[in-house]
Amino acid sequence: MLGGLLLEGCGSSKPAESVTVTVKKDGSRFSGTVVRREANSITLTDSYGSVRTFLYTEILDIKNGLTESPATGASGQTTTSTNIPAGASSAPATHSSGSSAKVTSTGFILPPGTELPVVSSGFFDSCCVERGSFAPGKLDADVQSEGRVVIPRGANVTVMLMDVSTSEGRTTVRFELGALDFGGRHYIMRSVKGEKEPGAVATYTGAKDGSMEAKTHGLNVHVDEGSLMPFKTALPTEVSLSQ
Repeated sequence: MLGGLLLEGCGSSKPAESVTVTVKKDGSRFSGTVVRREANSITLTDSYGSVRTFLYTEILDIKNGLTESPATGASGQTTTSTNIPAGASSAPATHSSGSSAKVTSTGFILPPGTELPVVSSGFFDSCCVERGSFAPGKLDADVQSEGRVVIPRGANVTVMLMDVSTSEGRTTVRFELGALDFGGRHYIMRSVKGEKEPGAVATYTGAKDGSMEAKTHGLNVHVDEGSLMPFKTALPTEVSLSQ
């Protein structure tokens, strides 16, 4: 479960964060307390006092909380059934994927246009939250394929701030979904084209510089805690069990 991961920003104090990172290269995991977050990296210390710094480009996933992995070895990896999707039900869905979700050996693929409304449990502000930052959230509606719920409402998700850009006097911020937890299992979510192409995306654009809206609300894009974020898959997006 993702729990209450808080983002850095705007100088607010917060309790220590305990997270588990999964490394892209070999799938190994490292659990510990966050010592420092920077624009391109995160530094953790574990219960033995070991300190490690990970570049965000090296990380496949960040999950809130410490991972317990009995009989799994030093990497912390676990063996999980590939039958999917755990936690799915036959209850009526609020959002349909539009066309069928394709089953794979480790999960399923959502077609383009699939809506995933998410309520954020953290805040984002383009003024003070860095690219690569994470916050937890919860899916606000069931996601259905062919009358079957493939992702249930209430699933925990990881929201990632992927890009901040400015064009023609407006700031645009792109968010993506990076992971889901439901049915007692942890899933990674990404476009079938890999990291260079977006999967499930929500995009916000701020006020135009010089406009009345900008004078009233400023130029920064701000997403409050508890905001409904309308994610939608831009490309076929794979939801696969974390190994």
